[in-house]
Amino acid sequence: MKHYFIPTKENHYAPKLLHHRKLHWYGFFAVSLKIVLTLALFAVYPSQAYFSSITSEKIVQLVNEERTKNNLPPLGQSADLAQAASLKAEDMIAKNYFAHYAADGTTPWDFFKKVGYQYTYAGENLGMGFSDAESLVKAWMASPKHKKNILNPAYREIGVAIQTGAIDDGPTTLAVQMFGTSFLSPNGTVLLSAETPTISPGQELVSGAERVVELKKGPKKWWEVLFEKTNQIFTLTILGLIILLLLKIFVRIEIQRTSIIAHTIFVIFLFGALLLINAHFLEQALR
Repeated sequence: MKHYFIPTKENHYAPKLLHHRKLHWYGFFAVSLKIVLTLALFAVYPSQAYFSSITSEKIVQLVNEERTKNNLPPLGQSADLAQAASLKAEDMIAKNYFAHYAADGTTPWDFFKKVGYQYTYAGENLGMGFSDAESLVKAWMASPKHKKNILNPAYREIGVAIQTGAIDDGPTTLAVQMFGTSFLSPNGTVLLSAETPTISPGQELVSGAERVVELKKGPKKWWEVLFEKTNQIFTLTILGLIILLLLKIFVRIEIQRTSIIAHTIFVIFLFGALLLINAHFLEQALR
């Protein structure tokens, strides 16, 4: 067994696990695994726009299910509200903030006005870091003020936007939910606006005078598990190759096979590069 790990005279001072043929197979395995994972993701989620679309649709569906349970009419989807939500998500990423109000004074209502949505009632829910609609809506419903927005009988329409990007130098996925009831008063002014609570998973939430609530994400999706397992495989392989390389170099330091050393270093860097490369937008969002 030691011939696989320790350089000896019997294995010509090259552990069998570091033979060129095996190193070729390690590299082939790593590249193949990365390609298969990436192709699988593109097959299911070909683009960020598609991912955002199906996730937004699911959020609307789940919200209306909650309203139906509470004897409230379902909300109609508004293209204007969806556009306003998208503008808000883009603004948060561009200005690096996660809140209802930006540091420059931008308010949620500015985005309603930008798309020409005149309202009597309006509200906004925010989410960050969720990878599926179910856990996001569940967390909103567990928070009294977010639940109040979702179950507000005054609302008639909804718009949702999902956007991947970076907040505080960390990649994440933002969810913006806009509620509204469109009505233009005789003088063209806005009559009333509703509260807009904020939510972020894995962090503490303080909403007004409410007690602090810790929110947790739901079960991982299949692609999250694949990412996690693939990264674990790559990381462990890198560590294993480094250990074997050190054994190769220092057990018999006077006898070196430079071609194997160079080949091993190349494979280590290959695994490292594949570990860091984000070939699909969801990979960046999960790092």
